[in-house]
Amino acid sequence: MAGQPTHERRQALQRESCSFIDGRRQHQDGGTSMIVTVLRSRLKPGVQDEYGPAAQRMSERARTMPGYVSHKGFVADDGERVTIVEFETEEALNQWRVDIEHREAKKRGFENFYSEFKYQICSVIRARAWLAKAPPGKAG
Repeated sequence: MAGQPTHERRQALQRESCSFIDGRRQHQDGGTSMIVTVLRSRLKPGVQDEYGPAAQRMSERARTMPGYVSHKGFVADDGERVTIVEFETEEALNQWRVDIEHREAKKRGFENFYSEFKYQICSVIRARAWLAKAPPGKAG
């Protein structure tokens, strides 16, 4: 598309706007980048009893991976499943991606469990968090 930067130019712009500290992307504004994967799927009918233990095993395994931060899953009213996974770096995510047990579980998932599956891998550009203060006299 005319006017759109090439892949090489986007990479150069990214390098200009950040550096790396301890393997994490440090942006000029002082923030660090994390890799977030958004997994969206639907299960085939009748596979929940077999899928549940397999998903639990992968949940436990992911927590042991260096660079793992967190993950949480949600199921919408229409049955779509969304899981958000955070890793400290792209390299940490890649180690999870090539983990033998994880690769076997993905293959089994595509063959046996999922009727739909897609994912997006995202680099966090900006992040903020806010927690409400507990009212006086209340433990938080």
